[in-house]
Amino acid sequence: MSRRPDRRTLLGRAAAVVLAALVVPAGCGGDDEPGSTERPLTDAEAAMLANVLFADLDAGGAEFTVAVQVGTGATINLQGEIDWTTHRGYAQVSARGVETGVREVYWSDDAVLEARDDLAPLLERAGLAATPWVVRDPDPVGRQLDQVLAVVTGLAATQRDNPLLVAQEPGSAYLRDDTVRGIDAVVLRWGTRGTFWLDADDGRLLRFEGDNATRTRPVVVDLVAVRSVTIDGPPAELVTDVADIADVYAAALAT
Repeated sequence: MSRRPDRRTLLGRAAAVVLAALVVPAGCGGDDEPGSTERPLTDAEAAMLANVLFADLDAGGAEFTVAVQVGTGATINLQGEIDWTTHRGYAQVSARGVETGVREVYWSDDAVLEARDDLAPLLERAGLAATPWVVRDPDPVGRQLDQVLAVVTGLAATQRDNPLLVAQEPGSAYLRDDTVRGIDAVVLRWGTRGTFWLDADDGRLLRFEGDNATRTRPVVVDLVAVRSVTIDGPPAELVTDVADIADVYAAALAT
């Protein structure tokens, strides 16, 4: 999927920026939501948070779902897989009010590949070959979809964090015990990074929730299964570079 090695870290850097921009939301409950008993983190809980993103990378990847409230009546939902070792992912896309033309997406640090429902008829009308996929540079500033992809990519880290610093970060707290998909979970807040549902037995990440500073864009990522995955992407002959169809692609975005 790579096409511009000099831009290889673009989406990876965007992941850090997007995660840093998220703040702790008012709260999204699990499958069962007992009353909150917020308190400071214990040493063990701080250690769980400090390890959680490194544990994701160590596991290799995950099957995930994402639900994002982009604005009034606008949502983006993803269901797919992420390989954190290569920063490559694939997802089926269901959107309302924004990014509605995209039905599938592959991504890496330097490229986003879209399968769009609205592109083929425009290409045919322009007398161009209609390939199933179009590849473009990541645009985490201008594209809502790319911001979501950056959040998923950013749920892994190459190093463990310092538990003491995690505990000392303003906002870090134990929130409650809960369940996610029938699994006992402990719900912990990590400063202003977001809220993490961790398996009470082994500490693995079950769910992440964050929001933006104005609390208008809640995002919930569920890791349905954490395991090694391989994301290959479609054959090159099925992919058109957006630079070759710039006008048609712009028309698709405008519809």
